[in-house]
Amino acid sequence: MSTGATHPGTIRRVFRIVSPTCEDMSALISAMLDRKLPMRTRLRMRLHFLYCCYCRRVREQFELLRRTSALLGESTVAAREEGLDAADKEHLRRALRGQP
Repeated sequence: MSTGATHPGTIRRVFRIVSPTCEDMSALISAMLDRKLPMRTRLRMRLHFLYCCYCRRVREQFELLRRTSALLGESTVAAREEGLDAADKEHLRRALRGQP
């Protein structure tokens, strides 16, 4: 006698069959940041994110790394264009020699 309700364990098993593994998700998350993935893949990833807090965290970390590296890239270019003044260069020389 079925009441029509689906057991939560059954839903989890279906999710795991249909969605990528956590190992696959790591590569897919990285790829997702570089290019647009096919719709089917994106849907499978969304399904995985629904039940996997660890992969959601990995995605957040990848996005943070991407934003941070973009900011660092911009500041590095700006610093290179501005250059160091003589006092800063001397300070670096002393620091590299171990002098105060």
